[in-house]
Amino acid sequence: MSIASRTTEGWPSECPLCGKRVWTEPSVPPGDAPCPHCGGLMWMPETQATEGDVPARLAQLGAEIEMDDEGEVRLIRFSGDQYNDSIVELLAKLVDVEVLDVRETCLTMEGVKALRELLPTTTIIF
Repeated sequence: MSIASRTTEGWPSECPLCGKRVWTEPSVPPGDAPCPHCGGLMWMPETQATEGDVPARLAQLGAEIEMDDEGEVRLIRFSGDQYNDSIVELLAKLVDVEVLDVRETCLTMEGVKALRELLPTTTIIF
C-alpha cells in the first residue's frame, strides 16, 4: 500500500492508530483524512481548528512549515508584511519550534530582539 506523502497544509492532529503527529487537510464534509504515516483514517472535526492553534493560523497566513519524519514542526519560514512587530506575541507561542526564519518579513530589529528574549532556545534567522 502506498502511503500519502506528508503535507504542511491543513490542521495538526494525531493519528489514533500509529500515534504520530501530522498536518493534513481533512475532506469537507465529512472531515476525515488518511494518516500520511500509516494510512489509517483520522476524523478531524472543525473544532480542532481553534484560535489557539498557532501553527495552523500561521499556515493560513502563508507561512511555510517544515516538519521532520516524526511529524514535528522544525522550521517555520515567514514572508510578507503581515508579519511585523505587532505579531511578536503570537510568534512567541511557538515554543516547540527549533527555527523561525523571519528574513522576508517586516519585523524590525527591536521585534526580533523581543522574539529572541521570549524564545531563548529557538534559532531566529533574521
